[in-house]
Amino acid sequence: GLTFDFEFNKPLKSAVLKVREGEGDDIQLKPLADGSPQFQFLRDFNEPGEFRYKLHLEDTEGRVNEFPARYVFNVLENAAPVLKFEAPAGDTEVSAIEEMRLQGVVRDDFGLADAGIGYQLAGEEPQYVSLAAASLATNKLAVAHVLRMEDLGVEVGQVVSYFLWADDRGRDGELRRGFSDLFFATVRPFEEIFRQNRSATEGMRQEQQQQQGEGGEQGGQNQQSIANLLDTQKDVISATWNIKRRDRDDEKLAEDIQVVLDSQGE
Repeated sequence: GLTFDFEFNKPLKSAVLKVREGEGDDIQLKPLADGSPQFQFLRDFNEPGEFRYKLHLEDTEGRVNEFPARYVFNVLENAAPVLKFEAPAGDTEVSAIEEMRLQGVVRDDFGLADAGIGYQLAGEEPQYVSLAAASLATNKLAVAHVLRMEDLGVEVGQVVSYFLWADDRGRDGELRRGFSDLFFATVRPFEEIFRQNRSATEGMRQEQQQQQGEGGEQGGQNQQSIANLLDTQKDVISATWNIKRRDRDDEKLAEDIQVVLDSQGE
């Protein structure tokens, strides 16, 4: 709860914060000691909202304040952390020996308990890398981490999913974990990545046309089919990820889960 301290110009018989509008209970201020002009009250605001009061005072001689002071307490909702990647800004392609630098920013309204970057290979448990300082006490944290594909032992065709995560405390004081959107790094042959990073030339286009004329067209169609299947799986994984992030009290949650299950069976 919060402790509010008041100090007046003389001892009082009573000091009461009376509700101005709507429902609610008056708040009786208590003196710190008999005959003290200092008063105090402890209050737990369990629900967000705006609470309006007037401070009514009465001194030891029965006189009251003619114009009670007005107080407004704005209680904010304890929002979940906001997480955003800065680089890469979305899905990307990497080689099996590439070092991918991940950067992002995490914000919270009341303070972060921990934060970092996570990643996962298909069929394996997600890995969480904590990037917070030992004595973290901040509302904003910039995080960065280098993900070395060679250390992960990835192969061409595999997909590495990655995300930001952060811990803060909910209304009950317990830790809760929030996540960013999920992104994918598809492992491509080094030669393919290298070619994509160079400017296309007429000679390369002619070479591609020649390959297609010699039977490369069928191979290109097969590659496109594999790419389409991979994109579909990414969509399903992303949809599943987003469902896990939603509130369990969401009325449409069960319906959306069934949609994802139906998509997996197609």
